[in-house]
Amino acid sequence: MRFLSSLFRRRARSSHEPQLHLESREILNRERFVAAMRRERDLADRHGLGASVVLVQLPTERRDLAAEVFRYLERRMRDTDTMGWFDESTPGVLLPCTDSAGAWSVAIDVGLLLRSNGIESGVRVLTQASQVEQRRKRDGDDDDRRGTGAPEANAHLPAEPLSAFLVQPTPSWKRAIDIAGAGLGLVLLAPVLLGIALAVRLDSRGPVLFRQRRVGRGGRIFHMLKFRSMVVDAEAQKARLAAQNEASGPVFKMKHDPRITRVGRVLRKWSLDELPQLWNVVVGDMSLVGPRPPTPDEVRHYRPWQRRRLELTGGLTCFWQTSGRSDVSFEDWVRMDLRYARERSPWTDSLILARTVPAVLGARGAY
Repeated sequence: MRFLSSLFRRRARSSHEPQLHLESREILNRERFVAAMRRERDLADRHGLGASVVLVQLPTERRDLAAEVFRYLERRMRDTDTMGWFDESTPGVLLPCTDSAGAWSVAIDVGLLLRSNGIESGVRVLTQASQVEQRRKRDGDDDDRRGTGAPEANAHLPAEPLSAFLVQPTPSWKRAIDIAGAGLGLVLLAPVLLGIALAVRLDSRGPVLFRQRRVGRGGRIFHMLKFRSMVVDAEAQKARLAAQNEASGPVFKMKHDPRITRVGRVLRKWSLDELPQLWNVVVGDMSLVGPRPPTPDEVRHYRPWQRRRLELTGGLTCFWQTSGRSDVSFEDWVRMDLRYARERSPWTDSLILARTVPAVLGARGAY
């Protein structure tokens, strides 16, 4: 069934993408072109050499210009470059080992081609910065462009992050499961939720629910809900406790965190503090299964490859939740999230949800 569905989608896309052929170059369809972008982004992260994409957004009524755009790009391309469709009206070229300034040297010329045909604008540059470019931006040294091979005049032109264009949409099957599962969970667990709310209220001063800023799919900020398990000024005390952090990477974990309340310790052991996130799932901020949403402070310390976990909608549970939670190193945690990105399917989600129950009951790594 999945094979027939994917085959239908490919045929539907191909009916919208003009069938163009060049003598010496293949033009990839959207699926293959985006896959090539993702593969090159991963290589850029691993080797620090950078990569860029030039996208040419054509008005729907001028898609006839695509053939001319591709022929122009073909004349400019190196053997390692790749052409394809980013969507049905957007030709593009993938430029490995190229920073934003080098990509703009191509984009500017394509822009001149568009203007000669009466189109004012429509060229975008997406870049995965190289280590050299990242260091230059960090140090504020925009003038030293030795060894980049990029025209100095293009150094300050804007480029958008390539990773932002590789965000994976939530499949319709997954959204349907989320709404049905989370909605049913809220109804069935209503008495439990009310009981926990009363216990939190009686145990310590402060609100029942804790709203925390988290980073969702594509870097979007939302407020994640939890039953409050800590004292009211827990965030203010975090800096004082930073030296006692027991977790690797940019996350903060302590087995005996003094900020946790008596009721909060029970809630966290059995993950009951997470139940209000069923509402986040219903409204679409989160999914039942997906990478745990990080805080903005954590994301600021991410290495480039670790940001790939933000390409998916965050979830209540994932491989990390069923594999020991806080006992897992941060890098292994991220690798599990990237594994989920590769293997995401109804079967994978069902398997993770089934494994979550015994993992929560066993309380392994919960603190």
